[in-house]
Amino acid sequence: MDEARDLGRDLPVRRLYLEVYIITHRRPFQESFKKFVTAQRFLPIAEYITGDFSGKLNINSELDDKLMPVWNSFFSQGALSVPKAKVQDYPPMNKVSEVLKISQLHNPALSNLTPSYVIKNGRFFLEPMTFQVEQYQITAGGSTGLDKSLDYALKVLIPAKEMNQQANSYMSQLLKKDLTVLTNETVAVDLSLKGTVKDPKVQVMGSDVIKGVTDPLQAAAMQEMEKQKAEMERQAQEALDKQKQELEKQKKEAEKKLKDKLKDLFKK
Repeated sequence: MDEARDLGRDLPVRRLYLEVYIITHRRPFQESFKKFVTAQRFLPIAEYITGDFSGKLNINSELDDKLMPVWNSFFSQGALSVPKAKVQDYPPMNKVSEVLKISQLHNPALSNLTPSYVIKNGRFFLEPMTFQVEQYQITAGGSTGLDKSLDYALKVLIPAKEMNQQANSYMSQLLKKDLTVLTNETVAVDLSLKGTVKDPKVQVMGSDVIKGVTDPLQAAAMQEMEKQKAEMERQAQEALDKQKQELEKQKKEAEKKLKDKLKDLFKK
């Protein structure tokens, strides 16, 4: 309990606190943005996403006299799961698409996202996470402020053979080498994303060619093939074991029948 002075008198001031633990399942992003002031303050991207999320999060904050969070004291931590999402007209993402000359990054469809975050000191901090947009792999981490300011770092892996002529020309200038001769290499581009949600600023901080890196989609496909192969081998072994058990059972039944017949023969 804190104390405040008013007209020379000591008046007790009670400070209210909110502390909750939430488990949510399949909640739409845009519905959450419209209903919850916390999302409006710290997660402006939710306004631009169609799709559902599930997750576990905790929230604690001091409350003002209108029972609203005192934002500078607001703290939250959580982990979300997003099976599928479509990002539509989100200015920062589209700015990245524009800078890299990659149209697939404009209004991308995403899947199997598992973001973790912390909200503290008036900012939303996204822990570094990696996700796929078609054949492009992106790692992103950073923060968004109450004022919608952005401070993110991104690394984009671009299969050289997938770059169109415009992107190839742009990357060739960045790297000062001819990328048309590359086949199995991957171009790694480091980006800085600053500015605000409505007016993002994207700057290329560095780039390099990584040799011998397999196309992320090809790697995923190979992993899936190995998984299916292992499953087929498991099923085949399971069927073989079942067949052996059945043959052993039939053998024992045949031996029993033979013994029974011999017993009957000797009885006669």
